Amino acid sequence: MQMLSRQAKEPALDLSFSLWLLRSSRALTQDELARRLSTTRQTISNWETGEKIPTLDSLRKLCHGLSVPVRVCLQLAEARANS
Repeated sequence: MQMLSRQAKEPALDLSFSLWLLRSSRALTQDELARRLSTTRQTISNWETGEKIPTLDSLRKLCHGLSVPVRVCLQLAEARANS
């Protein structure tokens, strides 16, 4: 069971790394991004650690808050998954 759980999280980890990379490259703290999105720092943390995956609507808002197209965020995640 542990292996299945780990495999299921791998794509989430690629996305979470991309979210962290985009946020940190803009010198934003989790608190600052959370305020931009009207959410909590814990929500941002959960997305960046892969504990939770943002919904499509949340991903759109997140990318808007980071001033990056959703396509770019997903391409970063895909590139990391393929490396």
